Amino acid sequence: MISRLSLRNLELSRKTGIILAVFFFLLGWVEVGYEYISRQAFRPELGSVLWVSGVFFLSTALFASIRARVVQVVAMFTLGALMASYRGVQGLDAAVIMVLSFLFADIYGLMKTNRGAKLLGSIVVAMLIIEINSMMQLGDFFAATAPYLVLLGYLVFHIARYNLLSRSLDERNTALSEQIDANHVFIEVGQNTSGLVHDLKNDLCRISYPRQHAQRQVRKLLEGAAPEYIAGLKRVAESLGEIKQAEDHLQHSLQVVRRIPAGFVRTDEHMVDVSTYIRDLSSFLMFRREFRHTVRISLHAADRAIWFGAESDLSAICKNIIENACQAAATAGESRLVQIRLYQHCHQDCGQQICSCSRSDGDLQLEVVNQGSIPWLSGEASLLDEEVFCIGRTSKQSGTGYGMVNVRRALRRIGGSGSIRVSDGYVITAIRFPQRLQQAKANSSRSARPGIRSAVDARKPRTQVAQ
Repeated sequence: MISRLSLRNLELSRKTGIILAVFFFLLGWVEVGYEYISRQAFRPELGSVLWVSGVFFLSTALFASIRARVVQVVAMFTLGALMASYRGVQGLDAAVIMVLSFLFADIYGLMKTNRGAKLLGSIVVAMLIIEINSMMQLGDFFAATAPYLVLLGYLVFHIARYNLLSRSLDERNTALSEQIDANHVFIEVGQNTSGLVHDLKNDLCRISYPRQHAQRQVRKLLEGAAPEYIAGLKRVAESLGEIKQAEDHLQHSLQVVRRIPAGFVRTDEHMVDVSTYIRDLSSFLMFRREFRHTVRISLHAADRAIWFGAESDLSAICKNIIENACQAAATAGESRLVQIRLYQHCHQDCGQQICSCSRSDGDLQLEVVNQGSIPWLSGEASLLDEEVFCIGRTSKQSGTGYGMVNVRRALRRIGGSGSIRVSDGYVITAIRFPQRLQQAKANSSRSARPGIRSAVDARKPRTQVAQ
């Protein structure tokens, strides 16, 4: 079958068919020429069989391989010689007729799969052609020519038909081979694309997993921090409300103070236990994050160091002095100890410090010692000096100088004094709180008068604002 032949065998069969066709055409002309030379008679029918055989070899040899065609031709040539001896026909003509009949039968049976029918058809056609040749030799040329020409036309028609079929099959085979090559290219491209897609999916998974994990962590943090954030906002709102209330109260207090007579005494002055106040202030500073693990405070104070004055002035002095000492000690070298000493001078007759007598009407003395230095100060300077301690002059990186200005103002209000001394890498701050117990007694007696008491009662109670 044509569909089972390779391109190489088909090409070789074409070459073989052309060679055999040329050989039989030349052999036919040789036989006709020999007859004409020997007998002076032109008999083209002698060469017609060979010419027709050449035509069949040219056409039918294209549809089979060389090896199969040679075996078939040899077999049919032998069978034609045997039949020629049986019918009394010339051996060469009989062999050619058998080969011709086989080729015709081969062309006719190309679309059939039954080999037995194909062989039987070739034998029947060979016998018919032998009979026609016998009739031609007997002289009945015209009677034998008509069926022979009909058979020849039929064979030529099928030869042309199968030649066209062979060309179309060649073109289709070429197109199929090109399509197969293109399909191989597409298959390779598809395989490469699938590999790239697989690698991209793996890379995207490796990228998306950390992103999703980070999103989940952020979502958890936000979900956990949202209630605290809302609660903090509520606390800030409440603090702002309290600050607003305190501001209103201060404005009202300021208006009341402006209406007080000039000789009226301050009502915020009272007896204060300074030792207890300094202990509480030291404990508060030790709980702050910046001093918790870096600064130590050593406090030596009298059991009851009573002082008469305003607590706001005491806070302005003690808080600024002790907090500055802690900040300086936190940034110091090895020693981070802040020493605080508080003692009270006895009455004028005793002349001792913290004596055992029952009277304690002497001044209070506060000393704060810490390691550090003040770049713009050498020796000793008074805290009441406005040129030394002014706004903008400070030894801290983020300081403004307002703290020492507040200390100076508070000392002036209470009539006290203070100094700072720098010696051998230490800063020593000394504050004197004057004792005014007699003034306290006088104030208590004057506040009992009817005219002034009404002005005091008109003031609203003091409101404490949480820092």
